[in-house]
This record gives sequence, structure tokens and C-alpha cells, in this order.
Amino acid sequence: MKKLVVCVLFLGLVACEKEAPVAPVSTTEIVGVLELPMSHRSAPQSPPGAGLIEVSPTEMRYEHQPILTLTQGRPAASELQGETIGKLRDALTTGTRHLSVVLRLHVLTPFVTMKQILATITAARIDTVVFAVRPVSSPTSVGWLDISSYTLMPPGENPVAIPGAAVIPWDEFVRAWGSVTDACRHDQRAECSSPSANPATGGNTNILIRTRGDGIKVEFTQFGAPEVAAAAPARVEMIEGVAGTAAPEEEDLEEPVADAHYTFRVSAVTAQPSPFSGMFAPICGSRSCGITVLADPETNAMNAISAIGASFPNGAQSPYVIFRTTR
Repeated sequence: MKKLVVCVLFLGLVACEKEAPVAPVSTTEIVGVLELPMSHRSAPQSPPGAGLIEVSPTEMRYEHQPILTLTQGRPAASELQGETIGKLRDALTTGTRHLSVVLRLHVLTPFVTMKQILATITAARIDTVVFAVRPVSSPTSVGWLDISSYTLMPPGENPVAIPGAAVIPWDEFVRAWGSVTDACRHDQRAECSSPSANPATGGNTNILIRTRGDGIKVEFTQFGAPEVAAAAPARVEMIEGVAGTAAPEEEDLEEPVADAHYTFRVSAVTAQPSPFSGMFAPICGSRSCGITVLADPETNAMNAISAIGASFPNGAQSPYVIFRTTR
């Protein structure tokens, strides 16, 4: 511990006074291991030389230095510059510059705070983002979940093409629909869409993970299919040469089905095994899928982090992720 000595020259006399010791910066994490989100996907080591952002319900730190007071995990509106956090951006862009950062988020950190932190990291031109997590297989240790391939979008849920991600034709999802539903049904409390006898055809597949409160929902939706003009009803000719009336519409004709929904309690993403892993394997197991993660601003970010880890567990290709809020 260093001590400062101040000496004052006054009327030829020298007086020296010792100042209070300067306390060293504590390197103890403010978010403990058991306060981290759990994940089926993680690496055993963090990127070398990464900066550290810590977020507890009351404080944000960078490299162990307090930079911001939080209220229920959220910065004051006055600390925001658009979607970025001003003091965090200053910390990231001054002093030692890091090419990667580790986010150590408390499980109660709101989704909107995580999104604001990611926006600030993007503005600081840092490419690699890794989340500190607890591996489901070893819940008292720390692993690192890399979600560097992410994009932030304004509130909404309209399907979008995700640059860099594999394109999943809707017809390919239809062929895997039965396997996806079988995996869902391993969770007896889940609500699972049965394969349709009359599925829509053409276009591509949008994958949306929606989390709200203690619930989580996966939606596979057709988008980008060419519009097909409705055929005019055939006219029944009862007498040869005499135009008949329009044929009656069949009341039991099913409209082509262009979506499949699966609803779970949030505990499903940390179950061992997780139904999410089985659902995504037939579609994304061998390629980098694109997904949109949508949440209410106040929803815990851990739900989204754990859902990504369950959908793309160790051994699966890393996903491309769009983060959006509902409002």
C-alpha cells in the first residue's frame, strides 16, 4: 500500500504531513459464480487479454473500477446516449484498448441493459464478446460463451434475413418438423406444434426465440415465399353448353400452415438434456443458423443467454444472433 507525503515550505520551515493511504483496487468479482447464467455451450478459457465488464443489480464496473450506479440493474436515463452508455464507452475507449471483452452479468440483469452494453461495445469497435456462464455440466465452475456474431435491431419482430447465417428453406424445416416436435415433447409441460398435413411451401425459415417472464417460446415461421394468386372458383356446368354457377367453397379446406410454435417454462433451457438442443439439431446442428432473440426490456437477460446455449450446445456451430426488444 502506497503512502503519500506532503511537505510545505513556510517562512523557512519545512512541515511534512502524511496523507491517508491510497487503497488498492479490489479485484474480487462483484458477481459470484452462482449468480451467473447457466449454459449448455461454453469454452473452458476466456480470450487472453480481454477487458472485463461486471454488472450487479446496483453497480457496473470495468476492469474492476466502478463506473456507474445502477437501479435494479438499469442505468439512469441521463447516462444514456441513444442506446449506448456514455461512461462505459469512455472506459472502453480510453487507456488500454482491448480487442475483446468478457461480460460478467448477474442473473437478474435486465435484457435491455444487456442490449445497451452490447450497443456500447459495438460503438467502441470491439469485435469479440464473451459471456461468463456456469456450464450446466459443471454448475459451480465458470465457462465462457462466445456470442460475437450478433446484430442489434430496433423493437419489433418482423422476419429479417441475417447476414452470414445459413439460409434454411421452409421446405427443409417441414421435412424436419416431426423430429423437432418429438424433441419438444420430451418436456411434458411444453406445448408443441404437431406437423401439419397441409404445410405451406417455398420461401425460407425465420427462427425466433421469444422470452417473457418465466416463459420462453420458439417460433419457426415461413417468410419470403412468392405470393400465389388465388385461383377463381371453378364453375359447375350442369347442362352441356350452359355456363354453371360457381362451385361452393369447401368449408373443411385447411389453409396452408406457415408456422410452428413451441412454448416452455424457462427452466427447459437449463434442463439436462434440454429439449432445445434436440429441436435445433435437425435444422442447425451442422451449420451456423441465424436466430432472433426477442424479449421485454425488463426480462432477465439470463433467459436469453441460457436459451442460446441450449439451442446451440457444445458441438453445434455457433449461431448468428439478432437481439431485439418488444418495445
